[in-house]
Amino acid sequence: TDITIDLLKAIPPEQSWSILQHQPETKITAMLNGLGCSYSGKLIAYMPTNVSGRIFGTMQPENVSEIMALIEGAYSAKILEVMGDIHIHRILRKMSIQHAARPLCCLSPNKVVAFFSRINAKDSSNYLEHINAIAASQIMS
Repeated sequence: TDITIDLLKAIPPEQSWSILQHQPETKITAMLNGLGCSYSGKLIAYMPTNVSGRIFGTMQPENVSEIMALIEGAYSAKILEVMGDIHIHRILRKMSIQHAARPLCCLSPNKVVAFFSRINAKDSSNYLEHINAIAASQIMS
């Protein structure tokens, strides 16, 4: 039987992934695009980061940024790590600064430096403000 978006939406995300993992990545990408961000955000949690990284690398940056805004910063960072610097830049720039700061806190230093090298000083200070606030809240908790 053919896998449809309606079928996937009717079952929990972990079951969706057990079905989708045997599909070609182009099919998975098409499904993620059609499933909507909140369901896709839950489904991504069951994918290995190398797979989700490759899939996100083929999706529109605005779709990826919407999904990433819904998932934990550390997990977003793991997905971003497997992407090229330019793609990371495009995705993070589509996110609000406060949402982008979460994965930026967890990215490897070379990816962070590459991101900051592509933005102006004013934007850099805005991102750093949010990153510092996240770091401070993590220290306090």
